[in-house]
Amino acid sequence: MARKYFAGKNASFNDQKAQAYGDHLQQLKDKHGNITPALIVESARQHNSPIHDRFLWDNEQAAEAHRRQQARILLNVIDINHKGKRVRAFESVRVHYLSGPDDEETKTARIYLPQVEIRKDPELHSDNLRDILRWLVHFKDRYGTMKELGPVIQAIEELEGELLGEPV
Repeated sequence: MARKYFAGKNASFNDQKAQAYGDHLQQLKDKHGNITPALIVESARQHNSPIHDRFLWDNEQAAEAHRRQQARILLNVIDINHKGKRVRAFESVRVHYLSGPDDEETKTARIYLPQVEIRKDPELHSDNLRDILRWLVHFKDRYGTMKELGPVIQAIEELEGELLGEPV
């Protein structure tokens, strides 16, 4: 019996595409015993591959995207000593800003700032807490069926209610 696949919460594709992608990935797993990113990319190179459209094939654009990812990684591995503890020097936070000719369109961007600066700005601090909560809810959704993590999942749900008054 074929497995049913669905598009995840933030997927940029629908359930029908998720089914095609999932089936293809399962076929790769069945054929090779496991799946690796290298195997997926190699499979996607074929123009008739069901996952071909999920990749950026223009090498100049792909190289630039890769360099941006390397920059994100760099920002995520630099620490400082803050009150005797090693903490990340730069924290990612999602910010909202107005754009367009009349500042009528709200856009979102991800920036990196020292955690101390984020805490000093009430709006940034609130945005950062929402980002953290999104991450925790993602963790809960991903691992919530693991009995061993019950207390962690419960704590996330309590924090969700505390910060939002309702689940995310």
